Amino acid sequence: MKPNGIISMLNVPIWLQKEMVGVLSMEQTENSKAWTFEEQDFAASVSYILSLTLEASKRDKAQKQIIKSLEEKDVLLREIHHRVKNNMQIISSLLSLQSSNIENPEMKDIFSQSQNRVKSMSMIHEQLYQTDDLSKIDFKSYVNGLIKSLFQIYSSNQKQIEWEINVEDVKLDIETAIPCGLIINELVSNSLKHAFIDRPYGKICFNMLRDNNMINFKVSDNGIGIPNKLQLDNTSTLGLNLVKTLVNQLEGELTIDQNNGISYDVIFREMHYKERN
Repeated sequence: MKPNGIISMLNVPIWLQKEMVGVLSMEQTENSKAWTFEEQDFAASVSYILSLTLEASKRDKAQKQIIKSLEEKDVLLREIHHRVKNNMQIISSLLSLQSSNIENPEMKDIFSQSQNRVKSMSMIHEQLYQTDDLSKIDFKSYVNGLIKSLFQIYSSNQKQIEWEINVEDVKLDIETAIPCGLIINELVSNSLKHAFIDRPYGKICFNMLRDNNMINFKVSDNGIGIPNKLQLDNTSTLGLNLVKTLVNQLEGELTIDQNNGISYDVIFREMHYKERN
């Protein structure tokens, strides 16, 4: 050091996450110097402040990278939901196109039901990519859209069928929302097609509430009911068999009240699905 005029030197390491990344150097020229404890303590304090500054800078950079990654993931998820929704709309259009060439009313109705099932799932993906929360469905908004769509399809201009929707602030993840949506699609469609055959007016109600981690919803109508009392375990209809399967998928319970029309009551515990790799 002497050729550079340095007679005395005090070096203090600069640490970043237990790794030495630099040295704070204090130099004395011309005269020899014995560094006092206060000077050593001051140098150590400056070194510590530099370490904190470097850590804060690295942390800020990491946080910005995390935010950027989350934003990219958010955009990707929205694009996925948008594409899934578009693909389902294509399937729905193909079913509609195919059914236009069918003359048999029963076969035509089967295609129409399949089309509505696809549409009920498509609406969930549509809502997901249009909202801020990509993990939860605002079920009140979803049910309003679904039932309005079904009324447009099935309700006759000659009939005055009303609907009433009462849904608390219930948000469901996509894996719970899709089977719930399909169940509601089946039950409301069934009421619109069969409950008011001999009546010019009627009402369909949907109620949904949450009690801690239990969710309960009910679809009911004041229609003609079912002449032969329905035995859920013995039913052979595709729609009700699908409803039973979906309720089992939710690990829930389905009860039917056939007094004053018909009422379907579904209760299940909100499920927490494991994260997937």
